[in-house]
Amino acid sequence: MNNLAKIAIEQGLALNRRLAKGAANGADWLFKRDTLIQSGRTWFELVHDGDLMAVRYYGLPEEEEIELVDGSFMPVQRKQHAVPLVLVPPLGVTTETFDLMPQRSLVRFMAANGFKTYLVDWGKPKKEHAHLNLKDYSYTMLGTA
Repeated sequence: MNNLAKIAIEQGLALNRRLAKGAANGADWLFKRDTLIQSGRTWFELVHDGDLMAVRYYGLPEEEEIELVDGSFMPVQRKQHAVPLVLVPPLGVTTETFDLMPQRSLVRFMAANGFKTYLVDWGKPKKEHAHLNLKDYSYTMLGTA
């Protein structure tokens, strides 16, 4: 077999492997989505639900201790701080940034440290929200919450 044919076969096989991996990834995304997505799993109570913006409250975890990213455990502090913690993400950032995985969740960690933790959810704007400006978000919506 000449060298050109060998290269063509190797490239064809490599392409087949990439396509098979892509198909397997797509199948996992379609059929195993709940096990793949770990973000946004910390329990919260919706304390304000506006047209676009909502405010979530993250209370004390039910567990006695929570697992941290390094595999160690931290006890849940049952005595809560007097001053609440309000997390306000930038407009283009989703709430999942603060709740990536059970062991990488800022809202869970802060709640377990005794903070009354609130998180502003700016929602997903639609066409009917195109007229909103920064004043609407900062003054009207945030002021209402």
